[in-house]
Amino acid sequence: MPATPSSSQGGNELEDLLLEELLESPGGVEAGTEPLEDAAPRSGGRSQTEQPAAAKKARLEQYCPPHPGYMGGICIRCGMIKEQEREKDGNLPFGSHQSIQQGMDRGHGRYGSNGAGDDEHLTLDYIHHGLEVSKEEAERLRGETKRKAIRAKKLLLVLDLDHTLLHSTRMTDVSEQDAQVLHDMLEKQSADAPMLFHLGHMNMWTKFRPGIREFLEKAQALFDLHVFTMGDKMYAKEMEKILDPSGSLFRGRVASSSDANSDMMKDLDVLLGSDDMMVILDDTLGVWPKHKANVIQMKRYLFFPACAVKFGASGSSYMEVGGDEDAKTGALACAFQVLKRSHAMFFKEGSHNDIRECLATLRSRILQGCCILFSRVIPKDVNHEMHPAWVLAKQMGAVCVNDICDEVTHIVAGGSTSKTDWGKQKGKFIVSTEWLHACGMCIITCILPMYTIVAQVLLLYIQIAGFAWTKCDERKFRYSTSTGKTAQLFENEAKAVEAAKAAAGRSA
Repeated sequence: MPATPSSSQGGNELEDLLLEELLESPGGVEAGTEPLEDAAPRSGGRSQTEQPAAAKKARLEQYCPPHPGYMGGICIRCGMIKEQEREKDGNLPFGSHQSIQQGMDRGHGRYGSNGAGDDEHLTLDYIHHGLEVSKEEAERLRGETKRKAIRAKKLLLVLDLDHTLLHSTRMTDVSEQDAQVLHDMLEKQSADAPMLFHLGHMNMWTKFRPGIREFLEKAQALFDLHVFTMGDKMYAKEMEKILDPSGSLFRGRVASSSDANSDMMKDLDVLLGSDDMMVILDDTLGVWPKHKANVIQMKRYLFFPACAVKFGASGSSYMEVGGDEDAKTGALACAFQVLKRSHAMFFKEGSHNDIRECLATLRSRILQGCCILFSRVIPKDVNHEMHPAWVLAKQMGAVCVNDICDEVTHIVAGGSTSKTDWGKQKGKFIVSTEWLHACGMCIITCILPMYTIVAQVLLLYIQIAGFAWTKCDERKFRYSTSTGKTAQLFENEAKAVEAAKAAAGRSA
């Protein structure tokens, strides 16, 4: 009988909860860890292995079913082989070497998602290969996790890796010139706190997002940290090593693409946490179809050029523009402010104690007091109230209207129209659709423009602020028809020039 799983990263709370299940069983630890040991005195010198299989089965079934879970097809409490596996095995003696080995060789699935398991068990491969628990045990674990977190005044934070905490690219996607630049960066960076990694054994470069260590350290005080990446298990483990070498941050709570559901979407079920106290940081909202209310969408971090091309942002990667996010005012610093506010709201006396309601409340304050008129954004044959731009504006607290009226404060336009002409005469803010998306995520001050300016748009108003989920001063983004630039772009270009001069001075 295999022992309960143990984490190589200094222990795991979920494994501890499974161990508690064994300790609370009738008969104590013996029932869970030594299923073939006979507690009664032996008679006639009869050996343990000679005990009738039926007698062993009857004694162990006082503890199971229901079986809380399986390791390699063997119950973690009583040692019994999964019923369907025993049927396939035929009449193999209970507890025999053959039956145990065949049980360990069986496949397993997350509620049957990969076709190899059944619909009654949840696979937890990220905790230990071959571990699966029943739906009932999963609910028990979720409840216990929630109780422990509330006692510690902590929530659960699920972190995406690529484009959220870091950026990785294959070496084959890096030009010789860029590779030389990266090697120069490796030599110059601090050995105590490296930000760039050359992972030759994985044919990969990885760049940490600025402020990542400060973010994780602060977040750990308020949240139990989990990782869920759509990268494979090998990649997830490698990123865990460089992000958390001591194992004190994630404690083995790292899920990968093999833990996604059958549609290759992320799901909180596998993380054994309660939905009402889990926050997600991810640059892609679409991979969380069941949990969008839990997501704080991050501005996509693009350091390497190849991925910028992939996302239609050619020439805008930080490596190409020669800059990077600011650790103190960047996306992670902004995100932590939202996390801090949501945590305080959740644990405030008399609150609803549902983190989704807290996040919805914070979102609804972003554009509070704004009245938005859309122009050349929503097609005429589309129900405007169902259009994503309209829905997003409403979620952020704005009032949306179809026609010109004095209450309008902003016109979200896809180009120059009669409505934008009216807005110009009335002194209204005329903004791009990108403004809405920028207001709904953590945007950072960058060295060069993050968005393409459309010449017909009179004002480009995007949130480039040091604090997430807030409006910024529109006056910084007045569009100049003579130069085709905004005041903010002039300021950013000046910063870029100064940064280049400073870099040249250091190299000299």
